[in-house]
Formats: sequence, C-alpha cells, structure tokens
Amino acid sequence: MVGALDEVRFLERLYDLDTLEGDGYRRPTAREDIWQHCINNDDWLPEWVFTDARFRLSGPSPQPLLNSLAEMLHPVVRRDPDEVERLQGADLLRVL
Repeated sequence: MVGALDEVRFLERLYDLDTLEGDGYRRPTAREDIWQHCINNDDWLPEWVFTDARFRLSGPSPQPLLNSLAEMLHPVVRRDPDEVERLQGADLLRVL
C-alpha cells in the first residue's frame, strides 16, 4: 500500500501500466505483474519499485523519483494531513 492506494492504483497515476511490459512470461503487462506480486501473492518486498527498471526510480534522471515523491503526498494518496506533514519532514525529502 502507498497511503490510501494499493500499488497498482498508485503507480497508474504516474505510468501507463498497460503499455509497460510484464514479466515476459505469464503476465504481458506491468499492471498484471504488479497485481500478481503485490496484491494477489504479496511476495515482493516493499522496496521492489526502486529496483524495477520499468519505473526508472534509480536511473540517471531524478525526475521519476521526484514525481513519485510528490505523488505520495497528494491528497488522493495521503488523506491524513498529519501524515503528510510527517512525511514532508522525513530525511529522504530533506535531501531532495
């Protein structure tokens, strides 16, 4: 979960999950891949998205990571203002 949204609902706000490739074996799209591993089986570690090349969060451009950080504070994602304030003060956000 990312705030009030599951992983698929959060990531679809940033990416077209139906055009990103799946695992190349059983699931043709990223949407199906993420649903299978994060919702159905819950067998991926929470930080999987940072190492998944499809989302470029660890790539040379900081923009995908910045977009994700901004989105995680959006009122649709975080409905509790106290939680937003706590996250805004987190060390990770101060570094950026």
